[in-house]
Amino acid sequence: MKPGTPMLVADMEPAVHAVFERHGQDVGAPVVALAERATLTRVEPDGWGTRFELRRRDGRAQMRAIGLCGEHQARNGLLADVGAQLLGETGVPMPDGAIAHGLRAARWPGRFQILPGAGGHPLVILDVAHNPGGAETVVQTYRAWLPSMPPPVLLVGMLADKDHAGFFRALAPLSAELHLVPLDDKRAGPITDLEAAAGSAGFTPRIHADFVHAWTAAASAGRPVLVCGSFRTVEAVMFHLNLGPEPELFAGSPGTRNVRGARMEHSDGV
Repeated sequence: MKPGTPMLVADMEPAVHAVFERHGQDVGAPVVALAERATLTRVEPDGWGTRFELRRRDGRAQMRAIGLCGEHQARNGLLADVGAQLLGETGVPMPDGAIAHGLRAARWPGRFQILPGAGGHPLVILDVAHNPGGAETVVQTYRAWLPSMPPPVLLVGMLADKDHAGFFRALAPLSAELHLVPLDDKRAGPITDLEAAAGSAGFTPRIHADFVHAWTAAASAGRPVLVCGSFRTVEAVMFHLNLGPEPELFAGSPGTRNVRGARMEHSDGV
């Protein structure tokens, strides 16, 4: 927090908000609560993106679309929108059309990133969720954004320092078919630890010796494959499917992505 620079904060526990307020007073940084500027009044799927209505403090309602899937991404979009408005108040030109375009073009690989079935693989969802809260969000988003899809096949690898049991309990309502894969990382523990945690959550997981065998088994089930549990797990699938770097993330261009949030060659959607 910097003197004279406003800090925009989203909804949070009052005790946490109070910490920002106190520190803001100490350094001379005004704290702006998001709810004082705008609130979400409606959120709905929009293809492989999210459409949301916001209501500003003057009572004006406005529709926005963000190229990411999930109600949580609408909240992120609202924060970004209001942040841009605040920046505009400092004298930086911030046309409304530019804000709308930026939200539509938003990309976040590995966050409920949807890869349409092509090239011999089924529809795949990549999400780097690795804690119980992240797993709950994945479950909610899958059900709301892919309501016509059958329960996915779960392909999971995790590092040793995560809450394995809590993660699997949160994931269990979505699907019963679970494939566990060991990770090539010094922070990964024995696969038997994952097996025990998954078993405590009601799964009867299939254990695989390496990623290729795990992927082959999961992809042959004839249903969507949800890959989660670690950045490393998602990375392995990206390499396997030859998903290279995405330079448009840094070049200021949405590339081949359309306004509904899909990359035509392979992706996308938390």
